[in-house]
Amino acid sequence: INIFGGSSTIEQVDIKINRNGTIEIPGISAIGIGGLTLEEARKLVNNRVGAEFLGATTTISVTEFRSMKIFVLGDAYQPGSFTVSSLTTISNAMYVSGGVSEKGSLRNIQLKRNGEVIQTYDLYDLLLKGDTSKDSRLLPGDVIFIPILKKVVRIQGAVRRPALFEMKQDETLSDLLELSSGLISESVSSSSELNRVNKDASIREIRKINAQSRENLSMIMKDGDIVNIPSIKALDELNIRLTGQFKFPGTYSVKNGEKLSDILKRCGGFTKNAYLYGAVFTRKSVADIENASYQTTADSMETE
Repeated sequence: INIFGGSSTIEQVDIKINRNGTIEIPGISAIGIGGLTLEEARKLVNNRVGAEFLGATTTISVTEFRSMKIFVLGDAYQPGSFTVSSLTTISNAMYVSGGVSEKGSLRNIQLKRNGEVIQTYDLYDLLLKGDTSKDSRLLPGDVIFIPILKKVVRIQGAVRRPALFEMKQDETLSDLLELSSGLISESVSSSSELNRVNKDASIREIRKINAQSRENLSMIMKDGDIVNIPSIKALDELNIRLTGQFKFPGTYSVKNGEKLSDILKRCGGFTKNAYLYGAVFTRKSVADIENASYQTTADSMETE
């Protein structure tokens, strides 16, 4: 605490907060600041000091935080007890313990106090949304318990964030699409596929779904589901390059089933200076095979 002006002879004093939540400045009776925010404590101390030493003002800074012991248990990467700062939150404790193991749940992290679950924390809120509103402060003796992972679903294809996601018991395809940040503009939602385990027949079944229909969006996801969203790009991903004596040379996209003659029509045909008998057709896959063959031959000759 720094004291400026007034009748005080003290300029600076380092004080620890007592166990009963009070501080004692020389010449002033005890001031109770337990349970106050730092800003509230600043106002209270400034008012008391100004009343005792006329005209004096104060500034307060925290130099050392109280330490406490907490426990991170369950499927944590490094479970155990940890000594942390009194300002530690759930996410801070997760960081100290190395995070969640591969078998642990990211969405059902339990904060236990005196043997009771007082809060469940969804780490996706922080990782995917940047929401820290439920990142509660911990108290001495708190236990963070990470239960085992129960349901995962993979979404792949034409979505903005294809990945393996943990799903809660009642979450739907709509929730899965939200976790993956939605469909990209090239998606073909009407031709989507759902790959699901049929436990009765002990096989995987693949069925076609519309990922944008109201009926399918409300469908509850099951553990092991795989959702595949095809894209227009996947159906039209071939490009060829025309160089030389074409009327409109350049790069052209090729649809499934198109022939070289179709591309020649689209480029306007040949110029009058074209020498058709000298045309060269190259294909990358064939070039790769030839290069591999050359390398094999070279290796064989070197060995001999």
